[in-house]
Amino acid sequence: MEKLTDRLSKGIDRVCLFFTLVPIGAALLLTLLCKNLIYNAAFGPFPVDVNYLSAIKDVWSTDKYYVSVQGTAIETTPFIVTSVRNGEQPNEQSATHQIAALVIPPKIMLVKVPKNQSVSKNVTGTICQMEKDLPELFKQDMKDYPAVAESMLPVMLDAGSNIAGDMALYEVVVILLMGTGAVHGIPYLLWRNQENHPVGKALKKFGTLREMTNLVNSEGLTAQKYGPATLTDTFLFFPKLKELVAIKLTDIVWAYLSVSENEVKKPSNLTIWTRDGKKAELLISQQDRESLLKTLTERLPHIITGFDAKRWLTWRSKPQSLVDEVDARRTGQAS
Repeated sequence: MEKLTDRLSKGIDRVCLFFTLVPIGAALLLTLLCKNLIYNAAFGPFPVDVNYLSAIKDVWSTDKYYVSVQGTAIETTPFIVTSVRNGEQPNEQSATHQIAALVIPPKIMLVKVPKNQSVSKNVTGTICQMEKDLPELFKQDMKDYPAVAESMLPVMLDAGSNIAGDMALYEVVVILLMGTGAVHGIPYLLWRNQENHPVGKALKKFGTLREMTNLVNSEGLTAQKYGPATLTDTFLFFPKLKELVAIKLTDIVWAYLSVSENEVKKPSNLTIWTRDGKKAELLISQQDRESLLKTLTERLPHIITGFDAKRWLTWRSKPQSLVDEVDARRTGQAS
């Protein structure tokens, strides 16, 4: 039969593995989604010709989108790129980019370039979808030259894009995710040493690790489960992220149901105060917390149960008075 300490350790290990594998998995998934970005940033810009550009049906499925295009001529157009709200007129002064027309015989490719920047017939940038309404505006502007309008490629080139910035953002996110996984994963490897494991650290507070381990395992057969919490004859255990909270039953002074840090509110979660002044909150189901509180009351009839605002104020100002009250009850019941 599995030892109780082993069961407790596995519960903590599962939480640690979750916080280790989830960010690493997210980093791998992000890498998979950004594989095209990585490919283009690493090997681009790719020199392409008019045949490659004409064959593009969907920009999002294009493998090579960070490209360099050599044209025979380039001219700026009267069109600018600026953001406007509904009903507002475009403000030329706020525009950061303008549209140029690059001639790549027998086609014309519209290029988004930084405003007031000199343009070159050799343009480098990312292939992108045509700006909204731009094709129709260009055709209207070229209405006297229908052949020119019809020669426009269905995609445009963004010469102001920053693929290096996109790659840097990807790298930062991946490093953060992998670092998060490592932060949680390295302790998991160190936990192979029993004394370094949260279970070992929790038990060593009450005596030698060997003695406490033997004691807990000897009580494993009669241990009771209340959701994630485990109650033995001597201890109450429950996980708290990557830690194990161990409370010796003889240290419990007060137990009640509460909903938040402000205990004056309506009762709900199980709160336990111990004689060293520490507070433990068990976030378990209503049925489990009510059953656990009932069991604690039966096993420890001398402890204080139920919330009382005046008693809480006393505990905050003079906790030793409640500890003495519980000790007096225990002594009276024993006699």
